[in-house]
Amino acid sequence: MENEFGEKIDSIRTFPFVSVGPLVLGIIFFGVGIGNMISAISGKSKLFLPIVLVVVGVALLLYSFKQIVLSGVYLYENGIVTKTAFKTQNIKREDIRAILWEMEGASSVNSRAPRRNQAYADIILNNGKTGFKMSSGFYRDLNAKLGVYQDTYKIPRTLETKKRY
Repeated sequence: MENEFGEKIDSIRTFPFVSVGPLVLGIIFFGVGIGNMISAISGKSKLFLPIVLVVVGVALLLYSFKQIVLSGVYLYENGIVTKTAFKTQNIKREDIRAILWEMEGASSVNSRAPRRNQAYADIILNNGKTGFKMSSGFYRDLNAKLGVYQDTYKIPRTLETKKRY
């Protein structure tokens, strides 16, 4: 990646607790599967359900560890690389039209909405599609690091529309 996008500037890692749900379910399925397997072997019953529970538990554990260890947003001189558990997306800087920020509760229209401290960043591509949507509740230091990257490389914060006369 270093050759294609230039020097790595910064990385935005995921919070470790975002995968707690699948991690806990994986531990529960694995434990129940092992417990049922022991009782099935001693009681001469079928092993189908315990094997399925163990396999599902191991799959959820592997997914959780992969999500915690490998996921993140990597900022390079000439692009942004986003990695999730099963997908890697490369976005070149010249393909980025704008990075739009949405703050929860920032509008006066939704004044009765509960206030949250999460911000959302949408990377809008030149073709008008959303390249990637990020939440500050999922990524650590998203506001600071992506904001500095956006200011450094003069990436617009709004979509400018051309007026037709």
